[in-house]
Amino acid sequence: RALAPPGRSRVPVELFYDRLSRRARTLVLPLALSLAAVYCACAGWAAWKPALRAMRSGTYAGSELIVSIWPTRFLPVVGFALLALALLLKTVLILRRGLEAVDRPEDLLETIHEEG
Repeated sequence: RALAPPGRSRVPVELFYDRLSRRARTLVLPLALSLAAVYCACAGWAAWKPALRAMRSGTYAGSELIVSIWPTRFLPVVGFALLALALLLKTVLILRRGLEAVDRPEDLLETIHEEG
């Protein structure tokens, strides 16, 4: 749960999500996961050009010991791409198997392992 700014109360998401019908949750959760995946994909795409620019220019740091730092520019790209894939996988599992796929996390891991 996020901390609320001073003077404002915080409203947990569970307060609204738990009050939704099962059918509504089955629609809301995949939609939210899909939107999050799109956001992550866009963030990764936005980080791609600066990473390529740093690679082409050969970004380095240091004075006595010169260290190439351009490879670190690809970490956000890879991280956002992996997160987007994980969110999409979770969305597909929910659409195929229903909310039971996320109600029991241990079953979700077994499902991923079985599907391969």
